[in-house]
Amino acid sequence: PPPRAGTTLLLQGLGAHPGVATHLSPAPAPAPDPAAPDGGQAPALSPRALHGEGIFLQTVYPRMGLDHPPAFFFRLYAGRALCALLGPGPTERLAPGPRRGCRLLQGVGSYALDPANGAGPEQAATADRGRRLFRQWAAHWDLSRPVLAEKSPSNALMAPALGALWKAAGARAPLVVLCSRNPMAFALALDAFVDDLSLRERLEQWLAVEAAGRDAARALPAGTVRLVALEQLAARPGPVVRALLRWAGLGPAGDEGFGDTGEAAAAAADAAVER
Repeated sequence: PPPRAGTTLLLQGLGAHPGVATHLSPAPAPAPDPAAPDGGQAPALSPRALHGEGIFLQTVYPRMGLDHPPAFFFRLYAGRALCALLGPGPTERLAPGPRRGCRLLQGVGSYALDPANGAGPEQAATADRGRRLFRQWAAHWDLSRPVLAEKSPSNALMAPALGALWKAAGARAPLVVLCSRNPMAFALALDAFVDDLSLRERLEQWLAVEAAGRDAARALPAGTVRLVALEQLAARPGPVVRALLRWAGLGPAGDEGFGDTGEAAAAAADAAVER
């Protein structure tokens, strides 16, 4: 399928460095976590089959319907059928799952539109939850490498909550790379992944992701955020990846002028939303 935000492409570039561990590399199956609601069992698919996305390799915070749990398609299609019969208002009140009118606010095409994602009580930061998340992700990392990289597009919403989890667990603040893309290009690419959303609805999803990234850039500690546009990565992959590696402490010190932090990253995300 075509790239959406470009997070996989960026992770592949970073993961080519011997100092970076990603979830795209083969790793032994994680041990079950008895403290997790489902026992912390590993997903049926390998991390590589799951595009290296950490959201699928953990049981600490909600997966926003991105893993298509057993009732997901029932909620999706039952809501669609009910909407055809009754219209948006009754569907929002009667159909299962978080909704905006006829639209189920879960899954790859709509998760960013649910305000509870990334900020709900299930994301509360405690030392136990932070350590449990690290254990589950660490099972898929080569811990001999100094930089541990995890990528999930949903991190645009989850970045502040994840930072709070690491802080509660006694870890340093993580470095966060936010990926941006022309909204129309994203919406057209998303067509390969969903069959129930109009072009306008797919645009709404990406604009919500970009807005969440803008808010995250403002909320996270100064110096811990970079913004990468997929168009920039595609045009100059070498300089973009090398600058990020230096920022993460790999390679010689210096700055090629790449990347924005804090308010500057938020302003760049605002500009992407306006496009």
